[in-house]
Amino acid sequence: MAKKKKDILDDEEYEEEYDEEYEDEYDDEYDDDDLWEEDDRNRRKLIIAIAAVLAAIVLMLILIFFPGRKSKKADDAAVTATPDASAEVVKTPDATASASASPTASASASAEPTAKATAAPSVGTVSNVRISSNSAYMTVSWDAAPGATGYIVGVNSNGAFSTYDTTGTSVQVPTSAISDGNVAVTIIARDSAGNEGNQYNTSYAYRFEQDPLATPTGFSSYQDGSSIVITWNAVPNAAYYSIITGYGADTVWEPKYVLDMSAADSANFSITVYAYPPEDDFRYKSSEPASYSLSYSAPQIDTPTGVSAVMGGADLTVTWNDVNGETGYTVTVTGPDGATVSSVQASEDGTSATFYGIGSKLTSGATYTISVIANGGGGMSTSAAATATFTYQ
Repeated sequence: MAKKKKDILDDEEYEEEYDEEYEDEYDDEYDDDDLWEEDDRNRRKLIIAIAAVLAAIVLMLILIFFPGRKSKKADDAAVTATPDASAEVVKTPDATASASASPTASASASAEPTAKATAAPSVGTVSNVRISSNSAYMTVSWDAAPGATGYIVGVNSNGAFSTYDTTGTSVQVPTSAISDGNVAVTIIARDSAGNEGNQYNTSYAYRFEQDPLATPTGFSSYQDGSSIVITWNAVPNAAYYSIITGYGADTVWEPKYVLDMSAADSANFSITVYAYPPEDDFRYKSSEPASYSLSYSAPQIDTPTGVSAVMGGADLTVTWNDVNGETGYTVTVTGPDGATVSSVQASEDGTSATFYGIGSKLTSGATYTISVIANGGGGMSTSAAATATFTYQ
């Protein structure tokens, strides 16, 4: 059915209103896209500008705090921050942010006037490093580094770290500060301004070695009654001495030893002496042994007196006076030719001895000699012989 005229007019009016409304909405959306694109461009410009300024600031700080590391190219170039390397955020009436910045930024920045970096004084590195040790010190020495006025030496021994600051070309590290094993050593040269050269690194295989004390020398001795006094030269760094003799061992704190020989007979013998360091001084160990030979003469017993002989039948009785310190007596009868006819032993503290039946060995009219000797012992030597003669009838 054909539409009525009024309906057709209403439809045309509706389409016109719809077209106008769509165009208005389209225009609004288009305007929003333009604004978004403009905002995006402004943000990009702002980011570029900020990055350029930050780069310039960082480079400026590097040049200020690390002038010695600036390249030659940077030395020859005047480093400036361009006035157009800035960013400004503009607040538009419709709350839209805009920014302007120069897309270029100089390679480095510095405040006006242009600051020139000064190269640090050149300090060389040590060379020909030498390390040695003894019982007291580990010595580190080296050849001087060019431009150096002092050195810092670091020593690391199994985690125990010590530092030595010196103006010389060697240091001595006490062995108490290190232990057996590899010792790491570092040496840094520096000048008067505090500038440092490259660090020198090395290591040393340390092993603690004690030095022996000197061997005792200069022995001498003399006899004092029943004792022997022995002396020798003092040994440097020795605290005491160990003495070994054929009669035992002993320790003395001075280079002198008195050996009691009251219970010894005369003899030739030797002694051995060692020098020892203090027990808390680990730098040294005991000396090599020193030997010394000497002789001892025991005091001689007094010679018996009052010797006499009496024949009684075939027996001969001999008498004498007792002496002190003897351990007995030896009585001997000697013939005219010097040959021994007979000999007997008398007990300690004895004063007589009898030769039973000796008459059968004697010749009538011959003269015989009788000798009496006090036997030594217990630190005393045998006495001289006391003699008497008799003629056998």
